[in-house]
Amino acid sequence: MAGHTASRQSDYRTARMDALGDCQTSHTLSRVLKPTIVVIEILDHLHPTSIRVARALARPESANLFLCHWHRLDFSGDKVAIQGTVHQVISGGMVHRSSITNPLPVDALFFYGPDSAELTERDTPKLERLAAADIAVSGVPIYIIVDRMMLKASGRGVVTNALGSGRSWGPKHAQELKLRRYESATGEVIVRPKTYIARPHELRSVLARFSARGETCIVKPAFGEGGRGLSIVRRGDSFPQSNCTVVVQQLIADPLLVDGHKADIRFYLLIDVDDQRSSGRLQPVFVRRAAEPYRAQSLCAEITNTSYRVRRGLPPDIRPLALTPGISRELHTEIVSQLDSLANLLVKAYFWNAAQKLANDAWPSVPNRLMLFGIDVLVAAPSTVPQLYFLETNPFPALFRGSLECDQAVDEMLSREYLPVLIRSRSAAAAYPRYDN
Repeated sequence: MAGHTASRQSDYRTARMDALGDCQTSHTLSRVLKPTIVVIEILDHLHPTSIRVARALARPESANLFLCHWHRLDFSGDKVAIQGTVHQVISGGMVHRSSITNPLPVDALFFYGPDSAELTERDTPKLERLAAADIAVSGVPIYIIVDRMMLKASGRGVVTNALGSGRSWGPKHAQELKLRRYESATGEVIVRPKTYIARPHELRSVLARFSARGETCIVKPAFGEGGRGLSIVRRGDSFPQSNCTVVVQQLIADPLLVDGHKADIRFYLLIDVDDQRSSGRLQPVFVRRAAEPYRAQSLCAEITNTSYRVRRGLPPDIRPLALTPGISRELHTEIVSQLDSLANLLVKAYFWNAAQKLANDAWPSVPNRLMLFGIDVLVAAPSTVPQLYFLETNPFPALFRGSLECDQAVDEMLSREYLPVLIRSRSAAAAYPRYDN
C-alpha cells in the first residue's frame, strides 16, 4: 500500500510539473511542489471577494493560488484539474492571467458565492460533461452545482469547503433538528431562543404558541440568506400563510446596545471533517449594529445583518469586538469566554451528528472537507448577567464588508488559521482511498 501511494504521488507531481510548464509565468521546482489551491468563480468577471480570498491564501507563499471560472474545472480523468484560461496570484498579490494547456491537478478548492448567476445556454456543454462525471446538475442553481462539484472532488482526495449532503448544517430547519438530537442524546444544552420548525400547514399553530405566552417571534425562511424574508410577529398579529418551511424563533429582549443600536456578534467556526481537534473558533470576533436606533420589535431596529443594511442603501456597520466602544473589559472577557464554550459545543454537536449518520450510512464518508461557517450570536442582558444566545449558522458567510479593521482580520484568519489546516488536510489526503461519491 505504501509503495502504491508513493507511486501515485510521483505520478501526481509529474502531472503538475507538466501542466505548470505551460503557464505563461515561470515556476521553480519548490513552487511546483506547493499545494495548488483554486478559488472558484461563478461570474464572468472576477468578484472582488474572490480576489481577496485568493490573495489572503497566497500571502504566506505556501501554495500556488489560482482563480478560475467553474467551467474550467475538469473531471474527465481520475483527478480534478483546471485547464484553459485562469488567473494566478503571483508575488505581491498581483493577479496574472494565464493559459493552462494540459490539465493541472488541484489539491484544494475554495468557493465563496457572493452573487448568484443564472444558467444560460452556453453552460449546457459543461453541464453535460458534469452529468457524464455523475454530478447531478439538473434543476438546481449554480452555487448548488459548484457545491456538488466540490463534493465530487472531495471523493477524489481534494480538500474543499463543500457542505455535502449529510454533514452540512443547512438549511436552518435541518440544523435545528440536529441540535435537538445532540442535546437529547448528551444532555448538553446549546443556549438559543425558543425555536420551532414550521411547514406551511403548521405555521399558524406555531405562531399561536408564542401568542399564548405573550412572546414576540421572528419568522425566517429556512433557505433564506442575507436577511431576506424576515418578519417580526407580535402577539395578536395576523400573519399570511407561508408556502415554504420556515423557522420561528423567539425575539430576545434586552439585547446588547452599541451607541443606542442593537448589536450582535459574528464569529467564524472551522470544521475539519478529518480532525475534530483542528476544528473550532477562529480569531476574529465582530460586532454588527442594526440600521436604526433600538426600538423593540421594529424590524429595521432589530435586524443586524450587513446585507440587509446594504439593500437599504446603508454602509455595513461592523467592527472588531476589541475596538467596539462601550464594551467594558469585563463584558469583553465574558463574551469571549461564552463564545469559546459555544464553539466547543457546536463542534461536538457537528461531529456527534456526523458519527450518527456514518453509523447508518452504507456509503463511505467523504474525506477532506474544510468548512468555514459564520456563526451569529446575540448578547442579552449585557449590564446584569450577560447571556449569549446562539442564533444561526451561515454556511457560506460574508467575509469582507469594506471595513478596514475587519477585512484585515479576515485576511489574517485565512492566511494564518485556515490555510495551515488546509495544507495539513491536503497532506493527509493520500491516506484515503479515492472513490467517486
